[in-house]
Amino acid sequence: MARLAAFNPAVRSLDESVARAKLVEKHGYESLWTIQLPNARDASLVLAAYAGATERVKLGTGVLPIYTRHPTAMLQMAATLDELSGGRFILGIGVSHKVTVEGMWGMRL
Repeated sequence: MARLAAFNPAVRSLDESVARAKLVEKHGYESLWTIQLPNARDASLVLAAYAGATERVKLGTGVLPIYTRHPTAMLQMAATLDELSGGRFILGIGVSHKVTVEGMWGMRL
């Protein structure tokens, strides 16, 4: 069987996003990914909702920007999501892009 991943950014309503997560799992996808954007819901909380609504599909962030969370807070969030999901959480972190960090988050690089 092919290994398929789905991308579901948290820009829709939470109910619609969770319904899509259930659909992704129903159709046999291996993983479901979301990102953190300044104009969307908090990715970690959305993934917590997905974890409660699914049983098998892996849940990941692709990516969370490293500038917006303290490393300890990032670790706490990742450990909690991994526990909530029964070990299905995959943490993706990165530096993001200058236009996003400066233009959307209002931070200087």
